[in-house]
Amino acid sequence: MTPPPSPSHVDAYAPREIAGRVRDLDVTKANLDLPSMLALAIFAGAEFFTGNNLVVMAWASRLVSTRKVLRSWAF
Repeated sequence: MTPPPSPSHVDAYAPREIAGRVRDLDVTKANLDLPSMLALAIFAGAEFFTGNNLVVMAWASRLVSTRKVLRSWAF
């Protein structure tokens, strides 16, 4: 395995090299079901893309006012 680059010389790795480094470190993905992932997102305070996206689409369709959109984003 090659040593990491020094801060003064940063070079991008090719995808194949990245895959090899991950494999060498024995990194695995978390095996979570959908309810567990949603719970983690809620507990972490994450915003869901679909919610914000739907608000913007409703605003663009003039179904909600700009004031309501901004109020939604403020809270």
